[in-house]
Amino acid sequence: MKRIIKLSFIFIMLGIISFTTQCGTQYIGGDRNEKWKKDLNYLKEALPRKHPDLFFEIKEDEFYGKIDDLKNSVNNLNDDEICAGICEVVASIGDAHTKANINYTKRYPLEFYYFNKDIYLINTTNEYKQVLNCKLTKVNNLDINKVEKLLEPLIAHENEANIKKTLPSFFSRPDILHGKGIIDDIANVNFTFQNSEGKEFNLNVKPLDVEK
Repeated sequence: MKRIIKLSFIFIMLGIISFTTQCGTQYIGGDRNEKWKKDLNYLKEALPRKHPDLFFEIKEDEFYGKIDDLKNSVNNLNDDEICAGICEVVASIGDAHTKANINYTKRYPLEFYYFNKDIYLINTTNEYKQVLNCKLTKVNNLDINKVEKLLEPLIAHENEANIKKTLPSFFSRPDILHGKGIIDDIANVNFTFQNSEGKEFNLNVKPLDVEK
């Protein structure tokens, strides 16, 4: 297992391979918490050095403060929560071309898309085809609007189009939903859909392994 942070001039890639709640690291030595703190220190030092104009939108002390806050919380967070926190820190820069990409090993077999302001299921497996083309209204009984508000800060964006392009994919990501506290158990999540007649259906969905 290996976590790799790759930086270029205006792009950051954070690759994380996770199995259950354990994550490997590029650093040798130290316990799990210490490794995460070393990674965050590297992010703190390298991103301002590699980005041509990191503080065009966010103030320098605010950026460093966000990383320090996350680093000080590592002991009390699970790996998915830390990954979500890193995504939020990088997204706060306000540059749609600078983002954290997290490798993942599980996903729900659901593909969503925005039509106007609503999110619809546009592709799935035969097991869940009864809700194909239905509108998503809740995740684990949490209203979809509240879920969107929780997920939006993870998205590096400069306009609403950037959000609408990326956010639907997050509903298929157990690690992201778990990292934001939307679900407690990645193996047991309930999606609520509404058909064209306004009837709602609850659907329990299990994740599949991601093919690499």
